Amino acid sequence: MPVLADRIASDDDLTEVTVDHIARVCAADGARMTDRSLFLLDSGYPAARITHLLRERKIPADVLIRLATSQTMWTRPERRAAHPLGGRPRRHGFRLALREPDLPPDAGVSGPVGIYGTVTVRAWHQVHPKLTSSSRGFTDQKTLPIVEGTVLLAQVQHLRPSRRAGDLALWYSGTRHDLLTLVMTYLARFDIEHYFRHLKTTAQAPDFHPRQPGTLTTWLRLHAYAYLHLFCARTHITHHRLPWEPATTTPPTPGQTRRQVSPALRNAWQPPGQPKPGHPGPGRPAGRRRKRRTRHPVIRKNAIHKGK
Repeated sequence: MPVLADRIASDDDLTEVTVDHIARVCAADGARMTDRSLFLLDSGYPAARITHLLRERKIPADVLIRLATSQTMWTRPERRAAHPLGGRPRRHGFRLALREPDLPPDAGVSGPVGIYGTVTVRAWHQVHPKLTSSSRGFTDQKTLPIVEGTVLLAQVQHLRPSRRAGDLALWYSGTRHDLLTLVMTYLARFDIEHYFRHLKTTAQAPDFHPRQPGTLTTWLRLHAYAYLHLFCARTHITHHRLPWEPATTTPPTPGQTRRQVSPALRNAWQPPGQPKPGHPGPGRPAGRRRKRRTRHPVIRKNAIHKGK
């Protein structure tokens, strides 16, 4: 269920806003360092930087982030005797390509997971990406940190006919959960995509263009509360499916619940509005022109993801 909804401006850093949201949720729950919360993020978020910021600010939270299989990780360097001529010690060990890993995994497990059949999970602990001066969020740092975590590669037995089978790469910053639980938890993350679809199609969010940015933030938060009410009310209605909808035993979706509740809300009692005056208003004073509305910069997704 949606908890927080904020508007991101063009000059905001998506990673900073995400970490602030995580900190606010942990503070509201009263989480301690021993009771760490788990947050699931998609592949659009930089895993290394978010993990580094959470550890730097000592926020009691772990993240499970999807990685692109084209990325490359590195292990810890082997301990070797110092060279007689000196030199900088090694920072990276063996190369781990997520597309075709040639290193043996540190752990592995298999088990049944719902409609996906048997899921095989392999894990490599204490690996890190090789950061450069052009990496997202580390352009202003002289000494690049080594951000370690656990990389998981999950392979399912079968998918839907329209999907192509492939490995699911995940980045985990903690150590408290077992591998199969992490994969099952991340698969449940895709339920939030239903909220985004409901926001775009049913609520028609792309067609809503308020004049003030604060109005959009208020509208998003009100819609999040309404979506939560629809989710809670789906077990208290008699669902009548349309002829083309398949018959299932699952509870109705929030969109289907809204379709059943809307007629009842229209016939319900509504508080009366303010009385309208019986005579026309004075109008605009003479000599005063209409003010131009304030222009706000256009939000560009590419600039937000690049942190510009």
